[in-house]
Amino acid sequence: MSYGIALRNEYSENLVDVTAGLTYYKKSKGTSVLTGAAPSFSTMPWTTVAFTNNGVMPTVVSSSYNPLSLVQSNISFASTSWGSIVSTNTQSGVSTPNRTYYYAKPISTNKDDLVFFEMPPEGIIGLMHIWWPFTGSDINGNTISVGLTAMCCPSKDWSGSTGINYQVVSTDLPAQTSNYGLRVLDTDGTTILFDTSREVASFGDHFSITAAQVSNIINNNTSVTITLRKNIPAAWISCEGGGGSSYKVVFTSSGVTTYVLKIRQTAANKITISRETLAGTSFSWAPVTHSNYEDATFIVASF
Repeated sequence: MSYGIALRNEYSENLVDVTAGLTYYKKSKGTSVLTGAAPSFSTMPWTTVAFTNNGVMPTVVSSSYNPLSLVQSNISFASTSWGSIVSTNTQSGVSTPNRTYYYAKPISTNKDDLVFFEMPPEGIIGLMHIWWPFTGSDINGNTISVGLTAMCCPSKDWSGSTGINYQVVSTDLPAQTSNYGLRVLDTDGTTILFDTSREVASFGDHFSITAAQVSNIINNNTSVTITLRKNIPAAWISCEGGGGSSYKVVFTSSGVTTYVLKIRQTAANKITISRETLAGTSFSWAPVTHSNYEDATFIVASF
């Protein structure tokens, strides 16, 4: 298109990218479900901050020698309720096959949606989007709904008792909230690319960290402080994929320690990324180290 209007902010950024159709609207919101409140906490697939890139790790016991037991019950899923599925796999240490596992039901069927979590003052040590890709049914005919959810794991110092609030934003066009506003149509004259008569999602800022920076923070106990372009007194944060859950797990003959990223708002315009340590009690392990450091981009908003 060789004509039109451009809406830009003071950073010369386009406020509306109508060429690519990337306008995000508010879609849904709610309070996350906590793993500790699942129908059966000891037999559920929960999203961990370690060991896996796809986010799902079946677990059947929460022991004091497992560092993740310090935060396991506080993990929040952006979901409205729990679903269940029967697994026919027999796992090590499980005497009965066909166990029922619980999972957070998806809140969207659009892979491109973004899920934001309200940042707790203690900080976040795990943040990721999860796409349940499962098809088929279990022995009882139950299925896991294909769709999107997200996980937010607060710091081990978190003192909350209910799930963290979440907000879903989407390129899906929602219902109108007003009869007035600015509407931009595609060249076909019917496809809506932007419409202020609907509740547009507004983001405050974004920042990125590289895998090299993540490795330095986790291995050398350093920190990075991000200065936001404006004050966001009560920030919400999103990180697409699993980049918000980098980690290192060190097993020794006397114990196991998990190192994770802590993302914490330290001032109205400051986000600090540092290391948090989760240590288990003494246990005899074969010495080995697992780690995963990823590039990550975080979006910060105020809802």
